[in-house]
Amino acid sequence: MKKRFRFISLKDFLKDLQSGFKNVLLKKIFIPDKNKQYIIALSGGPDSVFLAYVYKDLYKNQLIKEPVLFHFNHKIRLEADEEEEFVIQLSKNWDLPLFVESKDVKSFSKRLNKNLEESARILRYRALLRLSKQFADCYVVTGHHGDDYIETIFLRLLRGSSLQNVNFFYKRTLPITIAHQTYSLHVLSPLLLFDKSEIMEFLDSQNIFYKVDSSNFDDNFKRNYIRKHVLQPLKKIGFKSGLVWQRTHLSLIHFKQDFMHKDFFVLDKHLCNGLSQKQIKILFDQIAKTLGIMPFSSTLIAEFIHQSYTNKIFIQTKECLIESVKEKIWFIHQNAFLLKEPKIFRENHLWVILWNEKKRIYDDKDVINIFYLKQNNLSKIKEILREKEIPNSIRKNVPVIVRQQSYQIILSYIEGFWDLYIPLNH
Repeated sequence: MKKRFRFISLKDFLKDLQSGFKNVLLKKIFIPDKNKQYIIALSGGPDSVFLAYVYKDLYKNQLIKEPVLFHFNHKIRLEADEEEEFVIQLSKNWDLPLFVESKDVKSFSKRLNKNLEESARILRYRALLRLSKQFADCYVVTGHHGDDYIETIFLRLLRGSSLQNVNFFYKRTLPITIAHQTYSLHVLSPLLLFDKSEIMEFLDSQNIFYKVDSSNFDDNFKRNYIRKHVLQPLKKIGFKSGLVWQRTHLSLIHFKQDFMHKDFFVLDKHLCNGLSQKQIKILFDQIAKTLGIMPFSSTLIAEFIHQSYTNKIFIQTKECLIESVKEKIWFIHQNAFLLKEPKIFRENHLWVILWNEKKRIYDDKDVINIFYLKQNNLSKIKEILREKEIPNSIRKNVPVIVRQQSYQIILSYIEGFWDLYIPLNH
């Protein structure tokens, strides 16, 4: 597959955000669970200010609960108190709750015999852990971006460390130790998709103010030196940190648990673009584990690559059906209920639908008829389902309820979908 990988730029993200997060992958990265509380780590720098701006908009559009801002004053630099005042004013302007905490980092650093940067990090995450315990279930959201990811890789190379276990997935659990007890802190870093320059350009274009940490210009810190003398020259010749993160994470490990389904797995087609046959085999083997089936053969991988040059992919094995629709590729277990006809019958003046061991009952007074979509040539409805990227193997079995004013398309049996209501004259 020689097509170029489709990079998600910050402009793409902002456009999708304005349209209500139609990109399922982006939505899962920024909102893995809409019912959880999101705590935004807000230093006052450009990355955290942009992060707060995004989650403010998500709340405004009723996609999440009201986010909480958190600022930790390290009391190390002269401008620390000024940054705290800036954050307080920002929270008032955006009408978001703010928690502020400060600690004597220098004394803590001497006591633990650690450098200031590491000591500040320990105290900051301990404070975040304490705040998180005020909520039943939450994510701490940090402003780490693609540049941070690349800088971390270079730092590990300088130390001679392995890159095998670099934990820079967008969602991770950090162990936090307080008084000899270790707790888990759930951390989300969605800005890893983007370069810092993209974030800065957006904030400047919108006249959104932020603070600049003067210590970021001190070359005595290795990370700063790498940023100035390694990363910035690379960017001048076209290097994109976010692109590297997306290629190494979205393509091969985006199928972590929150992208898994027992009966089916949906893959964004563009995630396969540019991958070698060996890389596709690795990806497909993980999908096979998700479905609980045998690994896909090299012959099937070759056939998949061959069909990918066309607009349609359709491959069947004894255990799995692979079918593409628009920009999605569905991997469906052959025993999945989605491939079986639902049972539709009448019982005591009631309509009954039995599908996936779930029963729905409808009164005669409300329903004129119920049928499978494949039993009627409703091309408009079929096209709407195709636009929603539901493959033909599934949509042909979807139950359709005919009501007085509309068709009700039963999709809520499928995880991630809701029923559709379409006017009868559509």
